[in-house]
This record gives sequence, structure tokens and C-alpha cells, in this order.
Amino acid sequence: MRAKQSKPEISMATVYNCLDALVKCGVVRQVNVDRGATRLCLNMNEHAHFCCDDCGKVFDINLKDSSQVPEVDVIDKFEVRKIDIALHGRCTGTCADCGRKEAVE
Repeated sequence: MRAKQSKPEISMATVYNCLDALVKCGVVRQVNVDRGATRLCLNMNEHAHFCCDDCGKVFDINLKDSSQVPEVDVIDKFEVRKIDIALHGRCTGTCADCGRKEAVE
């Protein structure tokens, strides 16, 4: 919608095609949290995401330095290429929206 303000002739297909190209080129990372809208993340370092169940915001969470995949039982027939980690909870004290909810409750 912001692109339409300065370029009213731009189509949504063009926008989505450009975003898809950025993902394929490794400039941004596509993030899907639960069944919500697809998000794009500029942080290309290995990290997890914290999803606030109250306000819906998603925050980057750094992972402790590790050059290996966390220990999981993976069947020999599978090759792990990436791991998506999403933590869920409430962002109390981090987000003005959730901070307000806590003060009202």
C-alpha cells in the first residue's frame, strides 16, 4: 500500500514478485508464524522469533553461538537444511501495546 502512494500504477503482482526475488537471492528471509501472514525478515543471521500472543508482534531472538543443529531425532532419510524456531508468549515490558494491557488488567 505504501508503494501505491508514490507509484499508483504498480500492481500487487509486481510487489509480490519483487519480494519473492529478494527471498530467492538471500537478501531477506521469509518467515511464517503459525497460520498468520507471511513476514519478511532482514536479519539473515541464524536466530529464532518470539511471537507475542497478545499483540501479534514478532521479535528476533538471538540464538546462543552454535555451529551445529540443536539435538533432534532426525530420520536418516532426511537432510536438515534450515530450522525455524518460534517462541510464543507475551512481550510484557517490551511492547507499548502489551504494557498498556497489563496496566489495565
